[in-house]
Amino acid sequence: MENKSNIVTSLGIAGLVLGIIALIVSFIPCFGIYAFYIGILSIIISVIGIVFAVKKKVGKGLLIAAIIISLVGSSIAYWQYTKIASIANDLQQEIQTPQ
Repeated sequence: MENKSNIVTSLGIAGLVLGIIALIVSFIPCFGIYAFYIGILSIIISVIGIVFAVKKKVGKGLLIAAIIISLVGSSIAYWQYTKIASIANDLQQEIQTPQ
């Protein structure tokens, strides 16, 4: 039981650290787009941890926190991507239209 609890705790800490990194990186202009991938990795690790936690009936609060933080960071990164893509499309259309 102790060994499985350590695995869940390790996955929770890894997911939380990656989620925090994704959240911090998502606020960096232009580079924040890459936080989406870090956030997805964190979500995958955390979901695997929740599966272990449910099977072994141990606490999963850290894993849920990791998922929430990762979702916020990934959402900000995706929003930043859509804004940059929108600005690029507008700029491209403005350049192509004759004046």
